[in-house]
Amino acid sequence: MNEQGRSHHQVFVSYAHADDLPMDEGVPGWVSSFVDKLSRALARHANGALVDFWMDHSLEPQRKVTDELKLKVRESAVILAFISPRYLVSPWCQQEMATFVAEVGQGIAGDRVFLVEVLPTQREQWDAAIRDLTPVTLWTGSMTQPAPRTKGWPVPDPRADRDFWDDVNRLAGVLARQLQVLPPAIPAPPPPAEQPTPVLPPPSANAASASEVLNIVVHAADDEDSKFVSQTQALLGELDVDAYLAPGMAEGQTPAQHRAAVEGLLRTSHGVLVVYGSSPPTWVQAKHVEVRKLLALERPGACTGVLEGPPEDKPPHGLPPRGLMVLDCRRGLQKEELSRFVQFLRQQRLAMSGHV
Repeated sequence: MNEQGRSHHQVFVSYAHADDLPMDEGVPGWVSSFVDKLSRALARHANGALVDFWMDHSLEPQRKVTDELKLKVRESAVILAFISPRYLVSPWCQQEMATFVAEVGQGIAGDRVFLVEVLPTQREQWDAAIRDLTPVTLWTGSMTQPAPRTKGWPVPDPRADRDFWDDVNRLAGVLARQLQVLPPAIPAPPPPAEQPTPVLPPPSANAASASEVLNIVVHAADDEDSKFVSQTQALLGELDVDAYLAPGMAEGQTPAQHRAAVEGLLRTSHGVLVVYGSSPPTWVQAKHVEVRKLLALERPGACTGVLEGPPEDKPPHGLPPRGLMVLDCRRGLQKEELSRFVQFLRQQRLAMSGHV
């Protein structure tokens, strides 16, 4: 069979756009340059020319995990993620990886996830599904060079950056071998041609705001609440809400680094839920105050709520009732309670945009 008759594999490139900012006009960013070099190295292998790399080149502050972007993730055979401090605090990058692992990997990262570590990170901050994978380390550091340096940054030198080119070739070989045994992802079928798309009047600004996908950050303290939190994230997804679990303090992480990670999530959030499950009420009180202060700086207008989960018999949370929304799910998760909070957030969005 000739190459035109074979199926192409798509590699979804997941990266923080800050890691791809060009240093000079007319010069590609480091990630774009790496992917271009990797594609060329891969073409030297059997069937390597049948591999397509897909990157979203939109600017990150305006970026959304749209249905089109999720479709690109689902259509990909593998995902190539560029791990960095900025990657770990990007909610879009985290959702890209979570969507791929859940829908392509069927809950397992396994042999479909490839990692490139651009700068040193704390593995405890990685998504649990990829924490055991071995990345290709694209940074160097030593006693004489205390500040880590990304190999080949900002522009790889064909002669001087030998380690960079070795890593590109090594990753190309691993990708080529793996893609030979993986079935390509099957794209979603297009809608039937005989069903014409109805012509609808343009939606009003009010309708567009009401249907916007919301981002909610979920804070939880104890591992005992992990199942309840996972169910909460899934149920919020059914309500067209992207829910992100706020990272805990990782081993070796400074308070300033942890705060920066949380702030990265809050900058794009429309609301926060503090889970009162097995944790003591003092933790809920402290976390609620901390979140309110951060939101005032990072996301004015965002709202907080307390999600009371099991166990049913526990002390009151002790927070002042004025302006506080409490979701009573002590006997088990209630969709009606989450819907109430989501509806409130949507109304707030409409009011802030001047449509109410």
